[in-house]
Amino acid sequence: MRILDVLVTACALAAVVSAGRLKRQSELECRDARNRTGTCGSIEECDGLSWIVEAGRRPTPIEFNFLKKSVCGRTKTRVHICCAPSSSQPPPEDHPNKHLVEQGKLCGTIVHQRIRGGDEVPIGKHPWMAVLFYRDLITGSIRPGCGGALISQQHVLTAAHCVTDLGDAELMFVRLGEHDLTSREDCQQRADGSPICNHPQNFRINASLFHEGYSRINSSNDIALIKLDRPVLEDDFVGKICLPFGIAGHRDYTGVNLTAAGYGRLGPSSSSPSSQVLMEVRLPGVDQRVCSDVITRNKGVITDKQICAGGEDGRDSCDGDSGGPLIAPTPTGPPYSLVGVVSFGAVRCGEGGVPSVNTRVSEYLNWILDRLD
Repeated sequence: MRILDVLVTACALAAVVSAGRLKRQSELECRDARNRTGTCGSIEECDGLSWIVEAGRRPTPIEFNFLKKSVCGRTKTRVHICCAPSSSQPPPEDHPNKHLVEQGKLCGTIVHQRIRGGDEVPIGKHPWMAVLFYRDLITGSIRPGCGGALISQQHVLTAAHCVTDLGDAELMFVRLGEHDLTSREDCQQRADGSPICNHPQNFRINASLFHEGYSRINSSNDIALIKLDRPVLEDDFVGKICLPFGIAGHRDYTGVNLTAAGYGRLGPSSSSPSSQVLMEVRLPGVDQRVCSDVITRNKGVITDKQICAGGEDGRDSCDGDSGGPLIAPTPTGPPYSLVGVVSFGAVRCGEGGVPSVNTRVSEYLNWILDRLD
């Protein structure tokens, strides 16, 4: 049975729209399950969604729920789905460069089991975590300033504002496999008492590319790709995070426990100290409309290319966490996917019920893959 037939026979969908409500599908604007503006029509005509039902494939429950929430009308025989403009590109799953992020070890896995209100993590828990180091052009000192996530053996994804408009700073190098910024090698004890020690890897920067539509004023398209000077050595402490292909890119993350990691401030004040060890914090995904209302009240703007998380007092990503990963497991556990890149939030992080705003990685998969080499 085709998915459209399944949708037509679903009672919940039959009540969504009356038969006479839909005029000409191609002329109707609509909103999909992620509140993106699109055009109402057949799923087979939507390049970004047709893969869900390709070759008679049946959708998963998560995919079905996404389609159900994206229904924009129906005729007597067919249900129509809202196809967002970003979905009209060729699906990233078919991109010729996709194999570049699949080379090496399996992505999104953890061998070993400050963000405000977070907890120090075991060594190696976030092997994709990158630390960007900057040189102060006035004092000459070198310090960490942003985070990032390893997505291939030679590429790190971060925020655009971490690589451009840096003022009196210069991006110098990227470190992977780090845990404690105050020591060269970090060791913890396994359950049996034996030591486990990391071996951080430093990389010069071959190139940094930020999105051509990036706006410093409203933080739109706040995403950038860094090419390292050589491939990483994947081990227990350095590994790739999965990009959100397929289900991970279409899933509704409202209420889902997401995880942010970084070395940012531990408190809301600009004078609060930054963490010297890698921290993580669990943040629930926030409904897009709810987040938009909150951000608008605080004189900000968000779009469907961003994803919100948190809004709980005392728990938030913070200054210094920019560019770092916001990750999610599948509904049944690992592997983990990179669903967001930390972009901006409340001035006093973790206060006022203001969620953090993150660049939604699934909206930029083709942009990323186009720039891999």
